[in-house]
Amino acid sequence: MQIPNTLPQFAGHKVLLVVTAKEEGVLYRASDGKVEQVVKVEEHPEAPSDREGFFFRSGYGRNYGSGGPDAGSKDEQLRAFVKAVADELNEAIATEKPNIIYFFQPEYLKGYLESGIKNTNNTETHLVKLGNFLHASPLELIEFIRQYHDDTTDPRDPTSVADGPDAEEKRRILSIGT
Repeated sequence: MQIPNTLPQFAGHKVLLVVTAKEEGVLYRASDGKVEQVVKVEEHPEAPSDREGFFFRSGYGRNYGSGGPDAGSKDEQLRAFVKAVADELNEAIATEKPNIIYFFQPEYLKGYLESGIKNTNNTETHLVKLGNFLHASPLELIEFIRQYHDDTTDPRDPTSVADGPDAEEKRRILSIGT
């Protein structure tokens, strides 16, 4: 897909866009004014087994007892998903050799993918936006990247806050750090 001239063209750069959600992820490649999907990853929870929903009981007595369902944990499912996406991302890094990787992911996945990749080329990585952007078009994602780079607010410099309704308050907060 051709990137419009109003958006970053990534001329001379190889860029990967990594978009993840709860059970799915998409990797896009952008370079020299074009963007295309590299791979889509899906890692759905296992189908219910014969013992799923089986309740076991501990303790005896008429009024005393406890139990819980025999089911897999959500952490195991999350680790399996992160591993699947990281494996695909590592393969894409090895073949594409990108200069920059941009991440779009939910807050609960923050840091998981970055720690799971093998960044042997010291590729620059950026977490552009937190949230579920799985169904956003690649051009919307590139617009978010443009906004990410256009954000000129430097947390170390209170004078970088643009004039606006709360500009004085923002400058005060940045200057004292609280």
